[in-house]
Amino acid sequence: MAFEDEEKASTVYHSLKPDDKPLPTGLSVDTRLAGRDVVVEVECTRGFASFLATLDDILSSAGLSERVYRTVGDKYIETR
Repeated sequence: MAFEDEEKASTVYHSLKPDDKPLPTGLSVDTRLAGRDVVVEVECTRGFASFLATLDDILSSAGLSERVYRTVGDKYIETR
C-alpha cells in the first residue's frame, strides 16, 4: 500500500503490525514499512476463503487507520 507521506504510512504500519501474531496454524502475515509504502506479505495454506478473509481484514484495518489519521491529523493541525 502506497501513501502520500511517510508519517501516514508509519501510522498505518503501526496499526497493522500487532496483528501479525498470534495467528492460527497455516497463516502467516509479515508487515513491513518501506518509506511511504506498507508491505504486507500473507502466506496461507488454510484455503482461498481464509486468504481472502485475511486480506479483507488487513485492507479494512488499513482503511480505518487512514480515516482516523485524517480526522485526528486535521484536528491536530487546526489546533496548532
